[in-house]
Amino acid sequence: AAFVDLDAVPEDGIEFADGLKFLMSDNAESLRTLLEGEVDSIVDIVSRQILRKGLSEAIVALTPPRPPSLPFIGSVLPQPPQLDEMPLPLLLPGRGGSAPSVAVLTLKEFIDLLAPKLDRDEEIYAISLGEAAGEFFGQDAADFVMGDGVLSAKSGQMVLGAVRSGVFGQQSELLSGALAQQVLSAVSSLLNNIGGEGRSGNLESTLDESMSKLSDSERARLDSIVQELTQRSIERATRRLEDVSRIIG
Repeated sequence: AAFVDLDAVPEDGIEFADGLKFLMSDNAESLRTLLEGEVDSIVDIVSRQILRKGLSEAIVALTPPRPPSLPFIGSVLPQPPQLDEMPLPLLLPGRGGSAPSVAVLTLKEFIDLLAPKLDRDEEIYAISLGEAAGEFFGQDAADFVMGDGVLSAKSGQMVLGAVRSGVFGQQSELLSGALAQQVLSAVSSLLNNIGGEGRSGNLESTLDESMSKLSDSERARLDSIVQELTQRSIERATRRLEDVSRIIG
C-alpha cells in the first residue's frame, strides 16, 4: 500500500513551482504512485478535447463560403461538401507493431476514433482542469486546456513557451541546439506580431521558474515521467485505430 506523508505539504498551500518540486522529490514517491493513473487520464481528456475542438476550428476556417443565391431562383451552384465528411486516404499506425498502412476515413470518423467525445463526467472534469489552469497560468492557458482558440496565435505562443521552458523534457537534442533556439525565437516573434503579447508569457515565466527550482535528479525524474506519458498516449491512440479496415497494408 502507498503511504503519503501529508505533514510534508505546507498547510497554507504551495505555488506551482514549489508543488512541482515537491512532487518530483524523493519524499513524494508514494504520492506519484497514487497520481500516476490520474495524470494519465488528465492527459487523455485534455488532448481529446483539444483535438476535437481544434478540428472544428480548422474545418470552419477552411470551409469555402456558401455560394450566393439568386432572387426567386435560389442557389444556382451546388452546396460544397462538408470537409469533415469527405473520405480521405489516411496513413494509420500498423497493427501489432507492423508497418503503417492506409485506410479511407472522413476526418470526422478519424477524430471520433482517435479522440472520442467526452462523456458528461469527463466534461465536468475538463471544466475543473481549465479552471485550475487559469488559476496557475492565466486565462489564455485555461482557454487552451478547454480547447478554445487552439489555432490562435496566443495558443502557438503558449506551446512555444512551454517547449522553451523545457517542461516537455530535455531528451531531444533537436530542441537544445542553438539553431533550434533561434527558430523557436523567430516563430515566437512572428506569433507576437500576429496576435500581440497577450498574457501567454505568464505560462512561460511560471514554467521557467518551476524548472529552475528542480535539481538534476528531480529534472531527470520529470523527463522520465513526460516520456512515459507520451508513450502511453501513443499506445492509446494506436489501440483506438487498430480495428480500422485498411485498403493498403
